[in-house]
Amino acid sequence: MDSSALSTTSVGFGIKFRELTKGLLKADGTGNVANKAVALEGAIGRNSDDQDRLSARVTIVEKRLRAQYSALDAKMGTLTSLSSYVTAQLAQWNKTS
Repeated sequence: MDSSALSTTSVGFGIKFRELTKGLLKADGTGNVANKAVALEGAIGRNSDDQDRLSARVTIVEKRLRAQYSALDAKMGTLTSLSSYVTAQLAQWNKTS
C-alpha cells in the first residue's frame, strides 16, 4: 500500500509507522539506515588512512630525532674529552708556574 495514496485521516499509527520503517530500511540499500552505514564505513576507511599517514610521519620524526640525539651524544663525548684535556693542561701549567 502506497502511503501517498492514503489520506492522513484514514491511516492509523501502525500503518504510518510501517511506512516510515520501510523508508528507513529499504531493501535496495537506499534507505537512511543503509546510507548511514555506508557513511560510517567511509569514515572508518578515512580514519584508517589517517592513522597510516600519522604512523609514517611518526616513524620519520623518530628516525630524525634518533640521528640528532646520536650526533649530540657524539659531540658531548668530544667536548667532555676536550674539557678533560684542557683541565689537565691548566693543572700542569699551574704546577710549572
